[in-house]
This record gives sequence, C-alpha cells and structure tokens, in this order.
Amino acid sequence: MAHGVPVVATSVAVEGMDLKDGHDVLLADAPEQFAKAVIELYQSKELWNRLSVNGVRKTQEVYSVEAAMKRLQQLMSNAHQQNTVAGRQKKLSTSSSQVESRSSEPERAV
Repeated sequence: MAHGVPVVATSVAVEGMDLKDGHDVLLADAPEQFAKAVIELYQSKELWNRLSVNGVRKTQEVYSVEAAMKRLQQLMSNAHQQNTVAGRQKKLSTSSSQVESRSSEPERAV
C-alpha cells in the first residue's frame, strides 16, 4: 500500500486498520473471491488507480513516521498530560465523595 500497489486482503488481515473495501483495499475471504478481486484489479485501470492513490494516502496519514511522531508529540504534550491529570483527579474526587456519603449514613440494625 505504501508504495502504491493495490492490496487484496482478507477481512482478518485488515482488522482494526480502518480500511474500506473498494476504497483503500479489496476484501476477499474465500479463495474464489480473492482470485476474482485480483483479476478485477488487473482489468480495471480506474480501480487500480483509486486503490493505489487511497492506499498511499491512508498509509501516510496513519502509519507514516510523521504520523507516529505527531501522535507521540500529542501524547507527550502538556495539554494531554493536563487532561489526563484532570481526569484522574475528577475520578478520585467522585470516588472519595461516594465513600464520604456512605460513611455519613447511619448504620442500620439487623
């Protein structure tokens, strides 16, 4: 994909990769479907070019070194760290207030 070669793959192979059938790749789970998809790719210049362009674009957007660096910078940024800390503090605050409200309830006789 990264080199512009269209891909025919099984649904298991692309699981979790956010690739769309007919847009980024061709999906084929049975041997007959796989063979048919490969033949279709070789016979359709439009399909070949569409998968080629979209595959390169998807690879650059999601799986390139630049995309990984951007994501790491985002994760290491102060804004992300502050959001994470604020979220944890909110959870702790909610948990402690729930504990306090339980401890202020009168005990019931059994």
